[in-house]
Amino acid sequence: GVSVDATLSIQNPNSGQLTCKSFTYKVVKKSDQTLLTEGNGKSFIAPGSNKVTEVVTPVKFALGGIGSAGKSLLFRGRTDLVVSGTLVFEAPLTKEGSVAVPFRGEE
Repeated sequence: GVSVDATLSIQNPNSGQLTCKSFTYKVVKKSDQTLLTEGNGKSFIAPGSNKVTEVVTPVKFALGGIGSAGKSLLFRGRTDLVVSGTLVFEAPLTKEGSVAVPFRGEE
């Protein structure tokens, strides 16, 4: 298989830090919404005061699964992938104890 690092830039507008307990992601081809891979990321802390935290997670693909997206990445330096998922932050004052925040990024 092939592994690439995906970088999420998280900006926390709150004055206090936020703890992300976990996150899930999936990667699809933008052109036809074919699912290429999905997985889970590790916990991290996002400091407050509008600071940006970059979270790097390895994304693994089956070599045959990336097809035209892989060729595009090799020859043009970009691809038609969409990464989306949900970040789960601790929220001790809520009934559930956490809050889920969706994200989506295109390249």
